[in-house]
Amino acid sequence: MATQPLQNVQCLCNFIEHFIQTPRLQQEERKDQWQKQISSIFAFSMIWALGAAFDQPSHRYLDTIFRDFFGKLQIPARDSVFQYFYNEKDSKFKHWKELVGDFETRIEAPYDQLFVPTIDSVSYSKILQYLMDLGKKTFFTGATGVGKSIIVQEFIKQNQEAQNYAPIMLNFSAHTSATSVQRSIESKLVKKRGKKVIGAAGSRQCLLFIDDINMPLVEEYGA
Repeated sequence: MATQPLQNVQCLCNFIEHFIQTPRLQQEERKDQWQKQISSIFAFSMIWALGAAFDQPSHRYLDTIFRDFFGKLQIPARDSVFQYFYNEKDSKFKHWKELVGDFETRIEAPYDQLFVPTIDSVSYSKILQYLMDLGKKTFFTGATGVGKSIIVQEFIKQNQEAQNYAPIMLNFSAHTSATSVQRSIESKLVKKRGKKVIGAAGSRQCLLFIDDINMPLVEEYGA
């Protein structure tokens, strides 16, 4: 139980770390504007680090708490605070729906490969982008069938070339063992530095995606 608050604080710091690298924030000279931006960044980071792990029915109670705590920031009140993101380009809170693009697909595309952008998929993808840009390990959790795997797969598809990723996709099952996982990962890597080190081919960066990580049985040593 003691680890959860620590994880929340770590997540909060991760989000803040993303925003403080923004050139606009670093170049701001007016003290009042700089303070407002820092407060807004902290508010967004706290909302998602502490509140996003709760289920949907809990969000309306958390919305009241966060709005009371961050009242001076004037987060738009049309929807809950979870429906808004902090746009560092113009230092304003904007609705996630502004990032939802048009649905485009090929007629010949298989049904299971269709990806329809929604407010949830856009917000989770953006949060994932924040953490991936910092090289942070990310854990997606939620009920079965809500689209976690599709969101991550689409993220990898869209960023694989631009970010120079070498993705390794693993699907865990009840029969997955530590040895099989090790072999699966090593089979997709190449020997480097005099064959004493293995890694992604060329200058690519390995990106490991494990789906259904909760499926394997726990072995006697807890792995």
